[in-house]
Amino acid sequence: MKYIDFLFYSYYCYFERRLKRHPKLFKGDSRFFALWLIGMTIGGPLGICYCLINDYVTRLPKMPKLNSPEEKLIGIVVGGFIIGPLIYRYYYNKKICRKNYTVFKEKWGEDPRTNSKGRIAVIIYTIVALSFPLLGLLI
Repeated sequence: MKYIDFLFYSYYCYFERRLKRHPKLFKGDSRFFALWLIGMTIGGPLGICYCLINDYVTRLPKMPKLNSPEEKLIGIVVGGFIIGPLIYRYYYNKKICRKNYTVFKEKWGEDPRTNSKGRIAVIIYTIVALSFPLLGLLI
Protein backbone atom coordinates (compact mmCIF):
# COMPACT_ATOMS: atom_id res chain seq x y z
CA MET A 1 0.00 0.00 0.00
CA LYS A 2 3.00 2.23 0.57
CA TYR A 3 3.71 2.29 -3.18
CA ILE A 4 0.13 3.10 -4.11
CA ASP A 5 0.20 5.88 -1.50
CA PHE A 6 3.38 7.27 -3.06
CA LEU A 7 1.86 7.10 -6.54
CA PHE A 8 -1.35 8.73 -5.35
CA TYR A 9 0.47 11.55 -3.58
CA SER A 10 2.77 12.15 -6.55
CA TYR A 11 -0.14 12.35 -8.96
CA TYR A 12 -2.15 14.44 -6.48
CA CYS A 13 0.67 16.99 -6.10
CA TYR A 14 1.08 17.13 -9.87
CA PHE A 15 -2.60 17.89 -10.44
CA GLU A 16 -2.67 20.39 -7.57
CA ARG A 17 0.26 22.29 -9.11
CA ARG A 18 -1.48 22.30 -12.51
CA LEU A 19 -4.69 23.53 -10.90
CA LYS A 20 -2.85 26.43 -9.21
CA ARG A 21 -0.93 27.42 -12.34
CA HIS A 22 -3.80 27.16 -14.81
CA PRO A 23 -7.10 27.38 -12.93
CA LYS A 24 -9.16 28.04 -16.04
CA LEU A 25 -7.64 25.17 -17.98
CA PHE A 26 -7.62 22.49 -15.28
CA LYS A 27 -10.84 22.12 -13.33
CA GLY A 28 -12.02 19.34 -11.11
CA ASP A 29 -10.91 17.27 -8.20
CA SER A 30 -7.21 16.37 -8.05
CA ARG A 31 -8.00 13.29 -5.97
CA PHE A 32 -10.30 11.97 -8.69
CA PHE A 33 -7.68 12.46 -11.40
CA ALA A 34 -5.01 10.80 -9.25
CA LEU A 35 -7.25 7.77 -8.59
CA TRP A 36 -8.18 7.60 -12.28
CA LEU A 37 -4.51 7.57 -13.27
CA ILE A 38 -3.74 4.85 -10.71
CA GLY A 39 -6.62 2.79 -12.10
CA MET A 40 -5.34 3.22 -15.64
CA THR A 41 -1.75 2.35 -14.77
CA ILE A 42 -2.80 -0.78 -12.87
CA GLY A 43 -5.83 -1.93 -14.86
CA GLY A 44 -4.45 -1.37 -18.36
CA PRO A 45 -1.46 -3.71 -18.07
CA LEU A 46 -3.56 -6.32 -16.25
CA GLY A 47 -6.06 -6.34 -19.13
CA ILE A 48 -3.29 -6.66 -21.71
CA CYS A 49 -1.65 -9.47 -19.72
CA TYR A 50 -5.02 -11.27 -19.67
CA CYS A 51 -5.27 -10.89 -23.47
CA LEU A 52 -1.69 -12.02 -24.09
CA ILE A 53 -2.06 -15.09 -21.86
CA ASN A 54 -5.35 -15.89 -23.57
CA ASP A 55 -3.81 -15.63 -27.06
CA TYR A 56 -0.36 -17.19 -26.60
CA VAL A 57 -0.39 -19.42 -23.51
CA THR A 58 -3.77 -20.98 -22.88
CA ARG A 59 -7.41 -20.23 -23.50
CA LEU A 60 -8.93 -18.52 -20.51
CA PRO A 61 -12.66 -18.45 -19.80
CA LYS A 62 -14.41 -15.92 -22.00
CA MET A 63 -15.67 -12.76 -20.45
CA PRO A 64 -19.47 -12.85 -20.28
CA LYS A 65 -21.44 -10.51 -22.49
CA LEU A 66 -23.36 -7.97 -20.49
CA ASN A 67 -26.71 -7.81 -22.24
CA SER A 68 -29.24 -7.30 -19.48
CA PRO A 69 -29.30 -4.46 -16.93
CA GLU A 70 -28.89 -6.99 -14.10
CA GLU A 71 -25.62 -8.25 -15.55
CA LYS A 72 -24.36 -4.68 -15.93
CA LEU A 73 -25.27 -4.00 -12.32
CA ILE A 74 -23.22 -7.02 -11.23
CA GLY A 75 -20.25 -5.57 -13.10
CA ILE A 76 -20.68 -2.22 -11.37
CA VAL A 77 -20.88 -3.91 -7.97
CA VAL A 78 -17.73 -5.95 -8.61
CA GLY A 79 -15.94 -2.82 -9.81
CA GLY A 80 -17.11 -1.04 -6.67
CA PHE A 81 -15.58 -3.72 -4.49
CA ILE A 82 -12.27 -3.26 -6.28
CA ILE A 83 -12.10 0.56 -6.37
CA GLY A 84 -14.19 1.18 -3.23
CA PRO A 85 -11.36 0.73 -0.70
CA LEU A 86 -9.17 3.21 -2.60
CA ILE A 87 -11.99 5.77 -2.74
CA TYR A 88 -12.61 5.35 0.98
CA ARG A 89 -8.90 5.60 1.76
CA TYR A 90 -8.22 8.79 -0.17
CA TYR A 91 -11.58 10.57 0.20
CA TYR A 92 -13.00 9.66 3.61
CA ASN A 93 -10.30 8.17 5.87
CA LYS A 94 -9.72 10.86 8.49
CA LYS A 95 -6.17 9.71 9.29
CA ILE A 96 -5.02 10.19 5.72
CA CYS A 97 -7.20 13.09 4.47
CA ARG A 98 -6.52 15.29 7.49
CA LYS A 99 -5.29 18.75 6.41
CA ASN A 100 -4.58 17.88 2.77
CA TYR A 101 -2.72 14.63 3.37
CA THR A 102 -0.32 15.75 6.10
CA VAL A 103 0.59 12.09 6.68
CA PHE A 104 2.09 11.97 3.20
CA LYS A 105 3.67 15.42 3.55
CA GLU A 106 5.47 14.25 6.69
CA LYS A 107 6.76 11.14 4.92
CA TRP A 108 7.78 12.56 1.56
CA GLY A 109 7.76 16.33 2.00
CA GLU A 110 5.59 18.96 0.38
CA ASP A 111 6.23 17.57 -3.08
CA PRO A 112 7.46 13.97 -3.40
CA ARG A 113 8.81 14.76 -6.84
CA THR A 114 11.74 16.69 -5.31
CA ASN A 115 13.26 13.30 -4.48
CA SER A 116 14.92 12.53 -7.80
CA LYS A 117 14.84 8.73 -7.45
CA GLY A 118 11.16 8.71 -6.55
CA ARG A 119 10.32 11.20 -9.29
CA ILE A 120 12.14 9.22 -11.97
CA ALA A 121 10.52 5.99 -10.79
CA VAL A 122 7.02 7.49 -10.95
CA ILE A 123 7.62 8.97 -14.41
CA ILE A 124 9.03 5.69 -15.79
CA TYR A 125 6.24 3.64 -14.19
CA THR A 126 3.53 5.90 -15.61
CA ILE A 127 4.98 5.97 -19.12
CA VAL A 128 5.56 2.22 -19.25
CA ALA A 129 2.19 1.34 -17.74
CA LEU A 130 0.27 3.61 -20.09
CA SER A 131 2.25 2.63 -23.20
CA PHE A 132 2.30 -1.13 -22.47
CA PRO A 133 -1.30 -1.61 -23.64
CA LEU A 134 -0.44 0.15 -26.90
CA LEU A 135 2.59 -2.09 -27.37
CA GLY A 136 0.41 -5.13 -26.69
CA LEU A 137 -1.95 -4.11 -29.46
CA LEU A 138 0.94 -3.78 -31.91
CA ILE A 139 2.17 -7.30 -31.14
